[in-house]
Amino acid sequence: MQIGTAVPSQEELAAATHHFIQNKSIFDTYTVGDFEKEAIAKLDELFLKNNIQVMVGGSGLYVDAVLKGFDDFPEIESNVREEVRKNYEENGIEYLQNILKELDTDYYTTLLETNPQTLQNPQRMMRFAEVCIGTGKPYSSFLNSSNALTS
Repeated sequence: MQIGTAVPSQEELAAATHHFIQNKSIFDTYTVGDFEKEAIAKLDELFLKNNIQVMVGGSGLYVDAVLKGFDDFPEIESNVREEVRKNYEENGIEYLQNILKELDTDYYTTLLETNPQTLQNPQRMMRFAEVCIGTGKPYSSFLNSSNALTS
């Protein structure tokens, strides 16, 4: 997709080797976790040839995933996701807030104090609820659990 993605020009592509440009279809499922794994594998390969590599473009989320590591969350069963969505549609954002408050009080309190707008974000709140319900563990127990690139 050329429009809206800031794809380098042919001249820019010819001036330096690029990776991960136009390598996925918009119809492919591809997560930041997938990118992290592929980018680190590519960097491991490239660092064998040269001690300096330049990473540019993309969103800060993708850069952070490579440089700092990405939190590793387990897969959540689809029936849990469907149930959380159904309950949200029937009961509103307060339902999701109460789930997080009950199942991960510390994280709820942290968000309330540092980032209260997140508590109003249905997508984020549904994800928090899915993880808590689907794993039986607090959402926050999965944060900062993966290793970052240290090379």
